[in-house]
Amino acid sequence: MRTRRDYLLGALAAAAAAPSAAPTVARAQESPTGKTSREIHRQPLQAEIGRDAVFVELTIEPGTPSNAHRHGGMVLGYVIEGRLKFAIGDEPARVVEEGEAFFEPSGVLHRLGESADGNRVRLLAVVLLEPGKELVMPA
Repeated sequence: MRTRRDYLLGALAAAAAAPSAAPTVARAQESPTGKTSREIHRQPLQAEIGRDAVFVELTIEPGTPSNAHRHGGMVLGYVIEGRLKFAIGDEPARVVEEGEAFFEPSGVLHRLGESADGNRVRLLAVVLLEPGKELVMPA
């Protein structure tokens, strides 16, 4: 049986191996709220799936509040370090442990994303971004 981790690793491998137009890398964006996001890689996959794969590393410092937002594409996430308290749409909050993956459908309200236990959280998010959509949009 394939696990969510298997699917995430497969998606990451496919995106990394895909031929493309010129991929881009952006700078880190620091927020005064204690979250740092760094776009690691943007891989155009227009011919394959009609979207771009945007790889983002996110660090959430202890005590950082969560701000509700949406993404312009579906999100595949993987917790590298820590425990993420996570909630989307009307679903109840849950904890995503280190080494586990999560999924957000395109455009769904991401209500909660913060440390579950007061320690730093690091995660990798791969957003399959729709053409013309912003990576992060207000709630």
